[in-house]
Amino acid sequence: MINSNNLNGGTVNVSASALAASDGQLDQNNTAQYNELVQGCLATGSYCIIDIHNYARFEGQVIGQGGPTNEQFASLWSQIATMVCVSCRGQVTQPWR
Repeated sequence: MINSNNLNGGTVNVSASALAASDGQLDQNNTAQYNELVQGCLATGSYCIIDIHNYARFEGQVIGQGGPTNEQFASLWSQIATMVCVSCRGQVTQPWR
C-alpha cells in the first residue's frame, strides 16, 4: 500500500503499557510483535514514525506526575530505539501539556 500510493512514511502507534512490563523493561512478547511491524515499515524504504500514543499515561498514571518518572519514560524510548533502530531515520512522540 505504501509504495503503490507514493507514500514515504507511516505511523506505528502503540501504548507504553503495551510495551513495558511493570519493572520498566520491555515486555519481550509484545515488543517482538511491535518490532515486526516497525521492521515491516522500514523494509518498504519508508520513514517509520514510532508513536507511543498514550496521552502521557502509563497504566492510568500521568508520566512525571505521580506515574513513572520522566527518566523512566526516557529509558523506555531508549530501549525501543535500541531494539528497532538498525536503520532509523527518526522517532516522534506527542508531548503532553
